[in-house]
Amino acid sequence: MIRIGLRGILLCIVGIASVASGETKKKLIAYGRDWPNTAYVRAHIQQMEQRPFDGVVIAVTKEREPNLTGNGVGLQIWGKHKFDLADYQHAIDDLKNTKFKTFTDNFIQAEAMPAEADWFSDEDFAAVAHNFKMLARIAHDGGCKGIEFDPEEYADFKLWSWTIWPQAEKKKHKYPLAVEKARQRGREIMRAINSEFPDIKMLCLFGPSGSLRGVEDQGGAYYLLAPFYEGMCAVATPGTQLIDGYELSYGHLKQEEFAYGRKRQLVDARKLFKNKADFDRCVRAGFGLWMDCKWSQYGWDPNHPEKNYFSPETWQTAVYYALKYSDEYVWVWHEKYNLWTGENLNTAYLEAQEKGRTAPSTQPAKK
Repeated sequence: MIRIGLRGILLCIVGIASVASGETKKKLIAYGRDWPNTAYVRAHIQQMEQRPFDGVVIAVTKEREPNLTGNGVGLQIWGKHKFDLADYQHAIDDLKNTKFKTFTDNFIQAEAMPAEADWFSDEDFAAVAHNFKMLARIAHDGGCKGIEFDPEEYADFKLWSWTIWPQAEKKKHKYPLAVEKARQRGREIMRAINSEFPDIKMLCLFGPSGSLRGVEDQGGAYYLLAPFYEGMCAVATPGTQLIDGYELSYGHLKQEEFAYGRKRQLVDARKLFKNKADFDRCVRAGFGLWMDCKWSQYGWDPNHPEKNYFSPETWQTAVYYALKYSDEYVWVWHEKYNLWTGENLNTAYLEAQEKGRTAPSTQPAKK
């Protein structure tokens, strides 16, 4: 246990030291309810790159017209239907013909919900693996860094949380079998992905650390997520990275919160893997921030930012420490404004975000 702890602490120290020395350029990735499809990116890239980001999460749609918040195929990949790449070749063409300049690190959108495929059906999971393979082809041929993957349990069936499965399912599939099946499906999906995109980067909004609270409080939430990722890491190509996006940091305001988050990702979550070498080789620390965080509680008032959860000043500080304690990536979620059209957006936040690349605000956090 001492060796594990020291190894994990060293990982944290090395990561933070690399930030200070400037060895790794840290990057901000835009993602929100106004996600663009490939046609929108192609048509509007010059305007989009006026925003202070290094990349964006992009949806792949069957429709060829530019749109925001479209019905992306990535939202349906965990189903029983195999999608045909020929129906999405235009997405590759869009990306190849987009003149990216500052958006150097882009990711193709994917989610695990709704989880229609049965964990224990090889036929179902052949479709899931196929669909991941198709997205990997689009990401690779389109010049993206990889795939953004959101495993959050939005649907009624809680894919990763065995303890709250229906009793009939739990009786049929005991917990040890479910864990091994999660590892197996992780291996199958990663092999499919790497067959099209060796050394891909997977930006996972919940990474292996997403299982920690369920394990520690015996609540069972997201128990199967870490074994799934363990299976992915076991067969991943040497340069593949699984970035723990750590969505739990959405509202973090202070340095110590991000320091603790990094420990959770690289020290505590490491204990969930049987093979620590696979974890060390693949897993990287990242953070998620939510600019209009807790809008249902605080509201979102672009004209009176002092009323919001984040002010521009506290947003600057959050961005600074999220970048400092990440290995490379911080992704920024939003819901109540449109980043690309400017609707309901206060650009003071974007100015503060750019300042946050180099320094925290001098204004202390109040919340």
